[in-house]
Amino acid sequence: ELLARAEAMIEGRFADNPALQAHMLVLLSSRYYEISDYPPWRKVLTRAYELASRTSDPRLRAVAACELAMAVTDEEPEQAQALLAQANVALAAQDPAAAAAELARCRLDEAIVASWGGQFERAIAAAEESLRYEASRPGPSGRGAESLNTLGLAQGQLGRFEAANATFERLFSVCAAERRTRTRFAATARHNWTLALVNAGQVKRALAESDTLVAISRELGGGPISPYKLSSRASLLSYAGRHEEAIATAAESIRSASGTLGSQVPFWIYCVAARVQAQAGRFDDADLALAEMDRAF
Repeated sequence: ELLARAEAMIEGRFADNPALQAHMLVLLSSRYYEISDYPPWRKVLTRAYELASRTSDPRLRAVAACELAMAVTDEEPEQAQALLAQANVALAAQDPAAAAAELARCRLDEAIVASWGGQFERAIAAAEESLRYEASRPGPSGRGAESLNTLGLAQGQLGRFEAANATFERLFSVCAAERRTRTRFAATARHNWTLALVNAGQVKRALAESDTLVAISRELGGGPISPYKLSSRASLLSYAGRHEEAIATAAESIRSASGTLGSQVPFWIYCVAARVQAQAGRFDDADLALAEMDRAF
C-alpha cells in the first residue's frame, strides 16, 4: 500500500516532468522487486520506459530499457533482448566516463537476464564488465554489490566453486563494511550462495546458509519471503531428510508465489512441492500438487 501511494504521488506531483517521473519510477520499481511483488514491478517499469521514451536523455532511456528487459524476459525473452540491444546502441554513442553509472547498470541487467536464461558465460562477462564500469566511477564504497551477487551465482551454476566462493566472500565483505549484513539484499546474496554450495555438493553448509537467510527475511518482515528462496529451501530440507519441514516450506512457497501469477515462477514451485512430497513417500500428495499445477496453468 505504501509503494502504491508513492507511485500515485510520483504520477501526480511530477506529471509535467517525464524525465524525473521515469527516474523515480525506476527507483521505486526496485522496492517492488526487493519484496518479490512482480506484477507491479513490471507495471511500474513499463510506465517508466514509456515516460523515458518521451525525453531527450539517451542515458535515461537506456536504463529504463534495460530495467524493463529484466522485468519482461520471463514471458517475452525476444522483447527483452531487443530492449537490451536498444540500450546498447544508445550508450555506445556516449562518453564511457560520463555514462559509467548507466553502463554499469545496463551490463548488470544484461547479466541478470542472461543468468535467468541459462546463459551463464554471457552473465559472467556482463557482470565483470559492470564491475569494471563501477570501479571506474566515483561513488559509494558498496557499489558493485549487485554485480558481485550476479557474478557469483553464474560462476556457481557453471561449477566454478572456487571462483564463486571468492566472489561471494568479496561480496559479504562489502556487506559487512556497509553494515548491510541483515538486509533483503544480503538475504538474496545468501540465497544465491546456497545455490552455488548445492552445485558443489555441500548440502549441509547450504542448509546452514538457508537457515540464516530465512531468519533475516523473517526478521525484516514487510511481506512474504520470496518464493524462490522458500522453494530452494524446501529442496535442501528434503535432501537432508527433513521431510516434514520440506513439505511445510514448499506449501509456504506456493502461498508466497500468489503474487507472481502469469510468470514461470509458480510452475517450478509446484514442481518442487510435488518432488518433496514424493521424496517423503507421499505419492498421492505429489499427484495432488501436480494436479494443482495443471489447474494453475
